[in-house]
Amino acid sequence: MLERFLSVFRIVAGLAFVTVGIFLLVVGREAPLAVVLILFFGATTAMEVASRVEWQYASFIMPVACVAAGVACAGMAVLFFSDPTTFAHSRYPPVVIVIATITGAVLFGGGGVAVLARMVGSRRER
Repeated sequence: MLERFLSVFRIVAGLAFVTVGIFLLVVGREAPLAVVLILFFGATTAMEVASRVEWQYASFIMPVACVAAGVACAGMAVLFFSDPTTFAHSRYPPVVIVIATITGAVLFGGGGVAVLARMVGSRRER
């Protein structure tokens, strides 16, 4: 019961952040940050949904969403390098933000690409 509640909570929270990103995009303020918000939280919400459903394409959605989250992390790094004041209100020092975004890009993006490559390779063997 608790697992289901937490899953629904993560989906609702992810959709809330996507909604905030869409609002920022429509209002026209912080458009690059809005795109990163939409991409990252949309991807993590898709991962949560894919992990919960029994669907034929769920195993394909997960690595694609991981690649999207990796792209979003890379976008956060680019956003930070282009305008360091973007994260000026963060409680973490800039070096931590850079390490976290690059690590997320490598792990999410690289992991997603590796899984997709393995899926393509296993289909060719059939």
